[in-house]
Amino acid sequence: MIVVDIVVRAISVRQPHKAVPITVALALAAAARVSGSTVSSVASEKNINEAAITLGHASCNLLVRADFDQLGGLIGATVFRTARRLFVGSVFWKDE
Repeated sequence: MIVVDIVVRAISVRQPHKAVPITVALALAAAARVSGSTVSSVASEKNINEAAITLGHASCNLLVRADFDQLGGLIGATVFRTARRLFVGSVFWKDE
């Protein structure tokens, strides 16, 4: 039995998506952390993972997380995968 925090079904081009698009998953992770949002009100009160939310979808489940700053602004969202590593990246910028 797979336990999830919320069950998600996505429609793409008038067809049920066989998983959950990453953009949808990231948006749901953020919405789940916003008190009073629709997603927050229907998500499980007992999170499986305190740092993230587990989305159940037609193909299995997906672990996602959203991080906010002290003022409540979204600073980042993460999708956790159990599959093999596909790539590693770094970003460098000059802060002037």
